[in-house]
Amino acid sequence: MTDLRTIANAPRARFMALADEVAEAYQIDRADLLGNRRLRLWVDARQHLYLLAKERFGWSTTRIGNLTGRDHSTVVYGIQQDRARIARDLA
Repeated sequence: MTDLRTIANAPRARFMALADEVAEAYQIDRADLLGNRRLRLWVDARQHLYLLAKERFGWSTTRIGNLTGRDHSTVVYGIQQDRARIARDLA
């Protein structure tokens, strides 16, 4: 029998696993990734996390914002910035 709390926490667990993956790739702590400080490396990693959560899980920007403690418009902007950064890097 499946515990209802396990089902309810599954999206958060998936998100935290993705956050760990991004933090490792950027060589930063997950706490820094999800924190409020605005060091460029942390902001870039955070924006990449938003993009990956949107693409891998198909989640709304509101849902991603709720999981990161940010407004959905911040997530939208972050995704736009990360896509632009990727396009610049590929050019």
